[in-house]
Amino acid sequence: MIELKNLSKFFPTAEGELHALTDVSLTIGDGEVYGIVGMSGAGKTFLLQLMALRFREQGIQVFIIAPLKGHEFRPACEAVGGKYIKLSPSSNDCINIMEIRRISLDTDAELGSSRADSLLADKIQKLHIFFLLLKPNITDEERHYLDTALIECYGQKGITYDNASLFDRNGTFKEMPTLKDLYALLSQRPELKSLTLALSRFVTGSASRLGQATNVDLGNKYIVLDISEMGKDLLPLGMFLALDSCWDKCKESRARKKVIMLDELWCLIGASSNAMAADYVLEIFMHFK
Repeated sequence: MIELKNLSKFFPTAEGELHALTDVSLTIGDGEVYGIVGMSGAGKTFLLQLMALRFREQGIQVFIIAPLKGHEFRPACEAVGGKYIKLSPSSNDCINIMEIRRISLDTDAELGSSRADSLLADKIQKLHIFFLLLKPNITDEERHYLDTALIECYGQKGITYDNASLFDRNGTFKEMPTLKDLYALLSQRPELKSLTLALSRFVTGSASRLGQATNVDLGNKYIVLDISEMGKDLLPLGMFLALDSCWDKCKESRARKKVIMLDELWCLIGASSNAMAADYVLEIFMHFK
């Protein structure tokens, strides 16, 4: 349970006290997904930051996804040793969408569960969603050829449906393919010309920095994922990338507590948003619940 009682916060100014929050109380029961609604400037983002910092103080891992004004979360994040990750075509930060990060799909694995469901099969299904967001009018034929190309791309790195193939002799993850590797394969197939063209923006075009290997620490206990500068057309893909990485980290362990916060959620699920992206957000949070 999460409970706030009579929370107030003010700042001294030359004109007197500026009240950011006044007497805020709320209770969120276990398993509940809670939304905070208010006018612009009412203090919603500030309230989220205060709650996030308190969670971090209690040893709970925090993920904040910010589709607007992500820079507002940076000072507090860095002040507590957190990791501020800016995902945009201009940023050097990158999370490889093709990277497999988990060691098991079984959330009870740490308790001795022995299921061995394929991590590669799970990742490929997520990548199909990524390509549906990238090219909504993708045909069934293109999806078939894409599926084959994805399997081959991971196979070039020695990764198969056998989870053991993800690791080298030292027990560490093998090098993961990137969108550049997939692009090289798709380019060889005339039947996937339109998909190759759509993907080229992330390999040879203006968003190529988003198609590289992961170069940020996703193990930090306080992570801000700023996708506010993705651009309107790329925002659904930025949201998918941010949520996918949070999803993987949250499913690693059922024993460790985690919190995910989405600021300015309306721009991801509102009337003007991408319908497929909105459905993905809602599906993820139904699982979290």
